[in-house]
Amino acid sequence: MDDWRLLRSLRLAALSTDPGAFGSTYEREVAFDDEEWQARAGAAATGAGSCYLLAEQDGEVVGLIGAWWPSDAEFPEMVSMWVRPEARGGGVARRLVDGLIEWARDVDAAGIGLYVTLGNDPAERLYRSAGFDDWPDGSGVSIHPCSDERRMLRRLP
Repeated sequence: MDDWRLLRSLRLAALSTDPGAFGSTYEREVAFDDEEWQARAGAAATGAGSCYLLAEQDGEVVGLIGAWWPSDAEFPEMVSMWVRPEARGGGVARRLVDGLIEWARDVDAAGIGLYVTLGNDPAERLYRSAGFDDWPDGSGVSIHPCSDERRMLRRLP
């Protein structure tokens, strides 16, 4: 399967399974044409400001995480973290987060930021265990169209 097709399949599964967890909707992204998905996968493959990592378990792709680094931002932002429900609790999420931290180091980022939905305590515990802390400038909580979120940062040596 082409990378863009795999990305599309997993992203749409995430949006349909956990619709409140993302800043987008299944309806919006299922309407993207093949060229949009190819562009997303292509930009990530070339390191052009974004990255997607997939996690496999028993030969099946069970998780996705991404990063986006706008040219005007100090740090890349972790986005689109998702693990299939049947694979949760087995360390897949931690492997994805660790992989994205390694990507950030590889592109010489001084840190990596993220937003976590308030009340998503398991995700917040995961991020804190991976070295993320509240955003240092006090802009810790934002109001997002989908939910209230806490901003976190992991500085990298």
